[in-house]
Amino acid sequence: MNQKPKVSIIILNYNSEDYTIQALESMKDTDYDNYEIILIDNGSNENSRAKLKKSLGKFKKVIYKEISPNRGVGGGFKAGAQEASNPDYILFINNDIKITHNNWINSLIEVAKNNVGIVGCKLVYSDGTLQHAGGKINFLTPFFAMHIGIRDDPEKEVYNKVIDVDYVTGAAMLIKTEIIKQLNGFEDLFLPMYYEDTDFCIRAKKVGYPIRYTPNVKIIHFESSTTKKATSTYFTYVTTKNKILFLLLNMPLKYIPIRTIYEFFSMIKWVLRGQGKSYFKAVLW
Repeated sequence: MNQKPKVSIIILNYNSEDYTIQALESMKDTDYDNYEIILIDNGSNENSRAKLKKSLGKFKKVIYKEISPNRGVGGGFKAGAQEASNPDYILFINNDIKITHNNWINSLIEVAKNNVGIVGCKLVYSDGTLQHAGGKINFLTPFFAMHIGIRDDPEKEVYNKVIDVDYVTGAAMLIKTEIIKQLNGFEDLFLPMYYEDTDFCIRAKKVGYPIRYTPNVKIIHFESSTTKKATSTYFTYVTTKNKILFLLLNMPLKYIPIRTIYEFFSMIKWVLRGQGKSYFKAVLW
């Protein structure tokens, strides 16, 4: 019997150990044998690290590593990939998720086998509404990167088909290891987070790898457990900076006029909300 492909699951923790422990708990009944979990503590404080390490004894297959200072999502991902033991796939998931069924890895692998580079799944909010059924990029719209079906009913037929998409979110994405080596992982410039997953998918598509969404895996995503602790001014700065960086790296030049108009109105919005200083800091980064 052929051995199943090796999967290395990478999870980052940053001062949100309760979510991390919950995520690990939800994976305990996974029915896929050939996997490992690489848990990277990404510069957390001592209390968070101590609580996390105390809980690790009850989880199997976990390789724990601490890095400091915090390297952002991209740097944490690369640190995890360096610890992986020759996997066929790397499964990058957020720590603020909950697995809902035990055959989730099998289901992702089944889609990836069909010469697919990156596979994402159905993500739902804790209230049961849909967060993500893949994503589409359209530079002609104000919100150019949009999750398909956000806040809709996840059981609608349209969200229950395997389809090719422009991107899937890093909350749960299965990636062929060869792509990570070819593209050198997530772009380090997207510090500390946001848009690094979308950028990675765009780069993978450019070199010929399909990005595919499957509804056969459903994961609850509590979303942004780390940034909920951040100030609104910091959130404005990070999202604006990384949005502009994403556009500079990926947007065709023909869209510059329309994006300039959209950005002008975005500037007005943030100024009226009292976030003008953070906005201009991001633009001038």
